[in-house]
Amino acid sequence: MTALFASEKALETLLLDLNRIVDARKAEMKRFELSNSGPPEVISDGSLGPLVNGKLKQKEMKMELTGSFDQIRSVLLTMERLQPLLVVKDFRTQLVDRSTQEVRYNQGRLTISGKPKLKTSLTIQALMLAELPSAKPETKKK
Repeated sequence: MTALFASEKALETLLLDLNRIVDARKAEMKRFELSNSGPPEVISDGSLGPLVNGKLKQKEMKMELTGSFDQIRSVLLTMERLQPLLVVKDFRTQLVDRSTQEVRYNQGRLTISGKPKLKTSLTIQALMLAELPSAKPETKKK
């Protein structure tokens, strides 16, 4: 079960991994910044529930993308498949450019071509174990 959590080594390539995902989906990454350039912080504020306090560390990153709804959706679905356990917070999307979509009325039918451009911003929280669980030696009962 501990394999679900990120490792500091996996975080070293997270920006590269996310950039590849965004490029492959033909979206555009406008911004990527670490909330804290230091080491991951131990969660102790109860934000993930009181039982997690002191057991997990987090590293937060802010990301901003532009693209169509389908491109942004594809990026998010692919992010779910990454090795590190990522939590998406503060998700916001807004219409940026409606001129990429055209609606026509022709012979009694509406036809739509193109897709509007969206700007999406989100915070990604990568979760790691604060300490690796120690292996307890089994004791044999006689």
